[in-house]
Order: sequence, then structure tokens, then C-alpha cells
Amino acid sequence: MSKAMFDIVLEPDSIQVSQGDFSRQVFARIYCVTGDACFPEQGWDDFALIVLEWWSQQWFNLAEGRAAEFQFMDGAFHFTSQPAAKPGEVAVSFYENRQLVKTMEIPQRLLMEKLVKVFNQLLRLLAEAGETGSGEYQRLAENFMRAQQFATRHKAGQPA
Repeated sequence: MSKAMFDIVLEPDSIQVSQGDFSRQVFARIYCVTGDACFPEQGWDDFALIVLEWWSQQWFNLAEGRAAEFQFMDGAFHFTSQPAAKPGEVAVSFYENRQLVKTMEIPQRLLMEKLVKVFNQLLRLLAEAGETGSGEYQRLAENFMRAQQFATRHKAGQPA
């Protein structure tokens, strides 16, 4: 198990909105940086709004100290977080085709903050582009607000 830098990257200049037969889809390059590697890979292009809306639902499991699973939509890639032996840490495991690729321990708060940051980043970019009408956008915005409220209560020592 490695201990290393962790980040979630959403490349702002990569955002594209595509009109399909039934809905508009938001694509962007989104990936995790795990020390000196990227997962699934640097420049991974995916359905960013759908993926982040899913991740925003899992954020609450993470925040409450439960296991969480973060799926990518394209390809068979996902990562999980589980409480680690050390208090305040989570074990983040990365999978490709259900095969473990890497596990690292990071502070729980770091993963929570990186997720909230990328939720906010996409919401702001889509709002600037006038792309706020989808159900995924609304759910992500609602979960983002709930996550901020949760974090504020947690900092103030209030129950979750």
C-alpha cells in the first residue's frame, strides 16, 4: 500500500456538450492523480456530469466513514474508499476490469475536499456556459450544497 499525493483533475478546456437524440451529454477529461501515475489515465475522457453526479451520491458514504465506490462511465474503471486502520485515513483502491491496480492511504478529509472541489468546478463551468437544465446538473448541485452544509456542521462539531 502506498502513501502518495492524490488529486482529481477535471480539465476545464476539455468540456464539451453534445446533443443526443434524447438528451444533452457533458464530456470532459477527468481522472485521478495517484502520485506519479494517473487513473484511469491522464486525459481520460468521460461523461463528466453523470460521473460526478454519481460520485456526489457516494460522497456521503465517505463522509460518514462508510465504504464508497466511485465509478467511471466509460470503460471498466472505478475506485473505492474504505476506512483505514489509522483514524482519519481511508484506503483508496483503484480497479480496472475488477482487478486491483493500486491501493493508497490518504486522509479522509483530503478525498472529501478533492471531490467537493471538482463538483464545484464542473458546476461553475456549466453555469457559465448556461448548461444548468439537466437532472444530473440539478442533483449534483443539490448534493454539492448538502456536502458543504455537512462539512460546515462537522467543523462546528454538530452531529451529521
